Amino acid sequence: MVETVLFRCVGKTAAYLSSVSLDDRLVDLEFDSLRFIQLVVQLENALGVVFDDEKLDPAQFERMSDLLAYLETLAPKAANARGA
Repeated sequence: MVETVLFRCVGKTAAYLSSVSLDDRLVDLEFDSLRFIQLVVQLENALGVVFDDEKLDPAQFERMSDLLAYLETLAPKAANARGA
């Protein structure tokens, strides 16, 4: 579930992307600070979570998989549903 929400929010935030994978680097997807914050807001609203202040910098996440791993720590119930 968390992975699905992540990709849906990326699609809303960066509609110019034709595809995204967990191996993609955020910098390669052109996620600058502003676009990253837009994604964070989308994710917080969709998952009902709040990012820690120190995680509000795209440099904290090299790849999409890093972002997913962090989201799963914020939304453990949603992460468990993903594996079901």
